[in-house]
Amino acid sequence: MSLSKSFQNKNRNSLPENYMADACHTRKETPQCICRDGSLTLEAAFVIPCIICFFVTILFFFRVMQVQLAIQEAADHTARKLAVYMAVGYKKETWENKAAVKLLLLKELKNNGVTDTYLKGGTSGINIAKSEWSKEDVCLKIEYRFRCPIRFFGLLELSASSLAVSRKWTGWKNKQDSNDTTDVWVYIAKTGSTYHKSDDCTHLLLSIRSVEESSLANIRNENGGTYKKCSFCAKVNNKWNHVYITNQGDRFHYDLNCSGIKRTVSKIRLSEAGGRKACSRCYRRTK
Repeated sequence: MSLSKSFQNKNRNSLPENYMADACHTRKETPQCICRDGSLTLEAAFVIPCIICFFVTILFFFRVMQVQLAIQEAADHTARKLAVYMAVGYKKETWENKAAVKLLLLKELKNNGVTDTYLKGGTSGINIAKSEWSKEDVCLKIEYRFRCPIRFFGLLELSASSLAVSRKWTGWKNKQDSNDTTDVWVYIAKTGSTYHKSDDCTHLLLSIRSVEESSLANIRNENGGTYKKCSFCAKVNNKWNHVYITNQGDRFHYDLNCSGIKRTVSKIRLSEAGGRKACSRCYRRTK
């Protein structure tokens, strides 16, 4: 009996399914921690370069804006210099030649700290061929290209341009004929109803003085008239018992800033005087 049992057990252990079961129990599995570390390394190798590229691109565009502002400022200064040179006929060899104008621009760029780092071809790669100053305005158009530090949506370069316009001083042109003496210059007050031939008319150039209100009964103006209360500042509280009068006027004022004695004088043409009448003082004085 013992021999038969041992033989049966030996045959049972020699079956193929038994070998497969033993192999499954003895096979070692890969630890989960090793697989997890490998996935993190792969993600970091992909994500970190993307993050670096993103921040480099953002910083690059901020630098582009900074360089553009510096170029625009240099262009404005150059255009204003050209406008002055052309107005007085100074340094014709500069503004008659675009190459000389470009040298003037490059000097301004150097003063503004613009370097060759981001520009394709450096500052020498700047193009002003489309600039024009043969008419009344100086139109300085600057074209240049930026080199991208990394390929951005397939782009390796960015085109940019700046425009500076400055008007040349070509003199003053009178609207009227130079022989026309009817449309002369006159002077008006902001709140007045008359125009004046001279800015030192006593209606405009007032001689204001302060007096006590109680003494007004004994004071007369240049024409021998008395002083009455001003309708503009009549409601002002007179704390100090002092009023303001003029030698030519017939009103006394409580407020020194009253529109009755304050003058805002403008110089205009007689044709622009509108419905104003001629001042009886300054026009009568000059006849």
